[in-house]
Amino acid sequence: MRLVGLFSCFVPQVKVERMWSHANESMMNKLAAAHRRAEDLRAAAEARRSEQIAKAAVHAEHIRATGKMPTTTFFFARLCQ
Repeated sequence: MRLVGLFSCFVPQVKVERMWSHANESMMNKLAAAHRRAEDLRAAAEARRSEQIAKAAVHAEHIRATGKMPTTTFFFARLCQ
């Protein structure tokens, strides 16, 4: 009887530690998911930037070859400014 009363004071502490551990694990999982999402977004932005650079290189090569600006490029360039 005495031992039950002695150890009963530790039960809330164990429960609190278990809750803290669960909350900490949940937070770490959410943080890892956010890091994965950010990495995916960075990769997508890098791919878009690479595509834009390649497209600009094609346009530049066309201008160098012909000596003239393509009309569609010039028109869209004016709209974007």
